[in-house]
Amino acid sequence: MSTEKKKSTQTAENLALSMNGREAHVFEGRIVSIVGRTLVMKSREGQETERTMTDDVKVTCDGTACQAGDLKSGKRIRVTTMKNDSRLATKVDALDRLAVFARSE
Repeated sequence: MSTEKKKSTQTAENLALSMNGREAHVFEGRIVSIVGRTLVMKSREGQETERTMTDDVKVTCDGTACQAGDLKSGKRIRVTTMKNDSRLATKVDALDRLAVFARSE
Protein backbone atom coordinates (compact mmCIF):
# COMPACT_ATOMS: atom_id res chain seq x y z
CA MET A 1 0.00 0.00 0.00
CA SER A 2 1.40 3.39 -0.92
CA THR A 3 2.20 5.87 1.83
CA GLU A 4 -0.41 8.31 0.49
CA LYS A 5 -3.13 5.63 0.41
CA LYS A 6 -2.13 4.40 3.86
CA LYS A 7 -2.44 7.95 5.27
CA SER A 8 -5.84 8.29 3.62
CA THR A 9 -7.03 5.02 5.16
CA GLN A 10 -5.76 6.02 8.59
CA THR A 11 -7.51 9.40 8.30
CA ALA A 12 -10.79 7.72 7.33
CA GLU A 13 -10.52 5.40 10.34
CA ASN A 14 -9.78 8.32 12.66
CA LEU A 15 -12.81 10.19 11.32
CA ALA A 16 -14.98 7.14 11.94
CA LEU A 17 -13.73 6.97 15.50
CA SER A 18 -14.59 10.59 16.17
CA MET A 19 -18.12 10.11 14.85
CA ASN A 20 -20.39 12.71 16.45
CA GLY A 21 -17.42 13.85 18.53
CA ARG A 22 -18.17 11.10 21.04
CA GLU A 23 -15.86 8.19 20.30
CA ALA A 24 -12.13 8.56 20.20
CA HIS A 25 -10.05 5.97 22.02
CA VAL A 26 -9.79 2.30 21.08
CA PHE A 27 -8.36 -0.42 23.35
CA GLU A 28 -7.85 -4.13 22.62
CA GLY A 29 -7.45 -6.99 25.05
CA ARG A 30 -9.38 -9.79 26.73
CA ILE A 31 -12.34 -9.74 29.09
CA VAL A 32 -11.44 -10.45 32.71
CA SER A 33 -14.94 -9.92 34.13
CA ILE A 34 -18.22 -8.11 33.65
CA VAL A 35 -20.49 -7.14 36.53
CA GLY A 36 -23.49 -5.03 35.58
CA ARG A 37 -22.18 -2.27 33.31
CA THR A 38 -18.59 -2.59 34.58
CA LEU A 39 -16.15 -4.32 32.24
CA VAL A 40 -12.66 -5.30 33.40
CA MET A 41 -10.26 -6.02 30.57
CA LYS A 42 -6.62 -7.01 30.31
CA SER A 43 -4.46 -5.38 27.63
CA ARG A 44 -1.95 -7.25 25.49
CA GLU A 45 0.70 -5.92 27.88
CA GLY A 46 -1.11 -7.52 30.84
CA GLN A 47 -2.49 -4.33 32.40
CA GLU A 48 -6.03 -4.59 33.80
CA THR A 49 -8.35 -1.63 33.32
CA GLU A 50 -11.97 -0.99 34.19
CA ARG A 51 -14.48 0.54 31.79
CA THR A 52 -18.12 1.43 32.35
CA MET A 53 -20.43 0.63 29.45
CA THR A 54 -22.77 3.51 28.60
CA ASP A 55 -26.53 2.96 28.59
CA ASP A 56 -26.50 2.94 24.77
CA VAL A 57 -23.35 0.82 24.33
CA LYS A 58 -23.20 -1.04 21.00
CA VAL A 59 -22.02 -4.63 21.40
CA THR A 60 -21.04 -7.01 18.61
CA CYS A 61 -19.91 -10.62 18.73
CA ASP A 62 -17.99 -11.70 15.62
CA GLY A 63 -19.38 -8.70 13.76
CA THR A 64 -23.04 -9.40 14.62
CA ALA A 65 -25.09 -7.34 17.09
CA CYS A 66 -25.36 -9.03 20.48
CA GLN A 67 -25.98 -8.11 24.12
CA ALA A 68 -23.51 -7.29 26.89
CA GLY A 69 -24.70 -10.50 28.59
CA ASP A 70 -23.18 -12.47 25.68
CA LEU A 71 -19.68 -11.28 26.62
CA LYS A 72 -17.70 -13.87 28.58
CA SER A 73 -14.35 -13.93 30.36
CA GLY A 74 -11.42 -14.66 28.08
CA LYS A 75 -13.00 -13.31 24.86
CA ARG A 76 -10.87 -10.97 22.77
CA ILE A 77 -12.40 -7.50 22.67
CA ARG A 78 -11.91 -4.07 21.15
CA VAL A 79 -13.42 -1.28 23.25
CA THR A 80 -14.17 2.20 21.92
CA THR A 81 -14.54 4.88 24.57
CA MET A 82 -15.79 8.45 24.86
CA LYS A 83 -13.42 11.14 23.58
CA ASN A 84 -13.53 13.07 26.84
CA ASP A 85 -13.53 10.05 29.20
CA SER A 86 -11.69 6.85 28.27
CA ARG A 87 -13.42 5.02 31.14
CA LEU A 88 -16.82 5.16 29.37
CA ALA A 89 -17.23 2.45 26.73
CA THR A 90 -19.57 3.29 23.85
CA LYS A 91 -18.81 0.21 21.74
CA VAL A 92 -17.51 -3.28 22.49
CA ASP A 93 -16.54 -5.66 19.69
CA ALA A 94 -15.90 -9.25 20.77
CA LEU A 95 -14.30 -12.11 18.86
CA ASP A 96 -15.12 -15.74 19.38
CA ARG A 97 -14.91 -17.59 16.06
CA LEU A 98 -13.35 -14.87 13.88
CA ALA A 99 -9.59 -14.29 13.86
CA VAL A 100 -9.64 -10.51 13.26
CA PHE A 101 -11.89 -7.59 14.12
CA ALA A 102 -14.12 -6.10 11.45
CA ARG A 103 -13.14 -2.62 10.29
CA SER A 104 -14.61 0.24 12.32
CA GLU A 105 -17.64 1.95 10.83
